[in-house]
Amino acid sequence: LLPQDVANLLWAFAKLGLGETKRHKKLFHALAGAARKQMRRERKKGDGDDEEGDGDDGDENTQSETQVKTRGSTSQYSPQQLTMLVWAHGMLGHSDAAFLNACVTSVRERLRECNARDLTNLTWGFAALGVTAEQKPTLIARIARNARRQFGEFNSQELLKFLGAFQRIGGTDAKLTKLVSERKTVVYDFPALVSLAAAGDDISHKSVTLTSATPTSFRGTKKEKKRVDDSCGGSGRGNTGVALWEGSFVLAEWLSRQSDPEDPVGDISNSNTGANWGTGGWHGKTGVELGAGLGLPSIVASKLGVAMVATDGDEDVLELLAENVSRNAPTARVEKLVWGCDDPLAKLGLGRKPDLVLASDVVYGNDPEKWELLVKTMRDLSGPNTLIVVGNVQRYPINHPMAESRFFQTSTSRDFNRKEVPARSLHVDFQKTGGGGLGGARFS
Repeated sequence: LLPQDVANLLWAFAKLGLGETKRHKKLFHALAGAARKQMRRERKKGDGDDEEGDGDDGDENTQSETQVKTRGSTSQYSPQQLTMLVWAHGMLGHSDAAFLNACVTSVRERLRECNARDLTNLTWGFAALGVTAEQKPTLIARIARNARRQFGEFNSQELLKFLGAFQRIGGTDAKLTKLVSERKTVVYDFPALVSLAAAGDDISHKSVTLTSATPTSFRGTKKEKKRVDDSCGGSGRGNTGVALWEGSFVLAEWLSRQSDPEDPVGDISNSNTGANWGTGGWHGKTGVELGAGLGLPSIVASKLGVAMVATDGDEDVLELLAENVSRNAPTARVEKLVWGCDDPLAKLGLGRKPDLVLASDVVYGNDPEKWELLVKTMRDLSGPNTLIVVGNVQRYPINHPMAESRFFQTSTSRDFNRKEVPARSLHVDFQKTGGGGLGGARFS
């Protein structure tokens, strides 16, 4: 087997949770032994430098009598394949000291080639396997240095997952801490909005400039018991809305291309949800965004002509939300709204049910109690012609006990008609389906 084969098989074992039976464990350890031999062979071609020590690899067949034969001279593992090895062992909780030491040496030598996602999953895997900064100071220092170098490449979920894992392994780095504490400015372009701009104003109309921050650790504070997005490993980080999540961008970008909701070939007209929007396009319509975070979908909807109210329930988030909306969509309003509250229309100063309700990445794992509050607010804001569009990252496979799909398939089924936005209608970079993909759903 080649390194790619070994890495893929171990990854598949972990993804499918195949680590409990005697037969599965035997094969898993045989694959791990093959990987260890390949990494050791490659290391011997070089200097064999290991300032932290690999320890004794021991008898290559001590874990299992099963042997996996390897061939050829292409035994070097790519950074992604090394990540798959470490992640698989972390997921299944299989701790093999000899294998781990071999991985540490190989990873340390190739960290500069790792992208942000690899760095995140490596750090998470090492943390799951009990690696600490005290045991492997050089490795952890290099991880921190490379995280600083690639800081701008992390998406929000990766960054929180990385920071949570880095904290668990006891990592400290003053320069990284400073980067995390700083606010960031990001510009997003929506070319489809150019046609809606006034003459000579197309560049400013299509661009949205957002100020964002890194969610704060609530560990050791009065806020520690508040809900955090545990699905991304951000233990103790509660104000997740101060960062931009992928679902927000995907929803905003999709919306920017729906210039006419009555377009007979458009996604909205073909929703078959029964809503009757009449005529006039977006102008004259009112909209509310729930859990708006930095407000990107609200800003785009406002540029389309919708009278938007961007809402959130977190005071930290509301400060950034107000700043971003004021800069990019001065006609929109920002209001505090907590899901499940009584009479949300009155709290938002609306005299009638809005035509449009938006939400993105508001469903985290399987949390029926919070889903009930969200659905209540959706229901209280909706009339017979209200269109609700929700964009959400699918963090768990459909059959997983924590699958967010349960929210769309069961929690909302009694009160709303629903239709999925086809993946082909999303931004080209986010048309993946299944776990880790992004999806949208329309309700009415």
